[in-house]
Amino acid sequence: MIGMFKGSHVTQQRSNKGFVVLYHELLPFLKTFTGSEWLVLTVLALRADETGYSYPSVSLICDDTGLSERIVRQAIKTLSMVTVERPKPVLSVEERHVESGRRTTNGYVILPDGFGEGAKTAREEGAKNAGVITLKNIHKEVDTPIVPTKGTKRDSIKMPVDDDPSKALFIAYRSVIHPAHATAFLLGEWRGAHHVLRSMQGAGITPEQVTFATKNLLKKWGKPNLVTINSLWKHWTTAITDDVQQNTISNAISMVDKLWD
Repeated sequence: MIGMFKGSHVTQQRSNKGFVVLYHELLPFLKTFTGSEWLVLTVLALRADETGYSYPSVSLICDDTGLSERIVRQAIKTLSMVTVERPKPVLSVEERHVESGRRTTNGYVILPDGFGEGAKTAREEGAKNAGVITLKNIHKEVDTPIVPTKGTKRDSIKMPVDDDPSKALFIAYRSVIHPAHATAFLLGEWRGAHHVLRSMQGAGITPEQVTFATKNLLKKWGKPNLVTINSLWKHWTTAITDDVQQNTISNAISMVDKLWD
């Protein structure tokens, strides 16, 4: 019913590529929010990762909204409650702890029971939002994103059925990048990855190959937020080639060169 999540739009003209989507189904529910609730929800959405999970401190929310700590805490409390006007909670509040057991900032799952879609993910102390996905100094993405072909409407793309081969490829990818919730992806995530996955499927790529390639590229690049489904497919040859195999090939070529010399 309500869809509020963080996404990204690849463009060379905009420096800030993050955005939050509000579906039209939200309109009948606008009157159920107080001004402070709406401000707090907006901040949590703007600071959420791609799964709809947010974990700013109360003081940061206060700074962003200009509201007092008491009003922010009250807004969080009411947003997590079920009311006559809102039959499902807008937020789910989770306690978070570091490895030592010390309490850290709360985590907030936006739309945990649906109104549309919501998902959660585990976070560690000091973790930062994924933000804009870029390959920076490793590989810079300059190509425009893959978009539906002519005659295909974005709104016509629905969540995949269980036996969809492309869904198996996506789950294989997410099992490496998002192991805690590999199958709990949003419609927006599926729409963004749909055409890449169809290309993989058409090329005969298997889930096992996707898992191996994702792990391998993650090992090479070192940062999970760099290994997007788009970058995985764009650099597939690099991803699917194991370092040991590559070194073996390189050594064999060097030996042949020496023999010819």
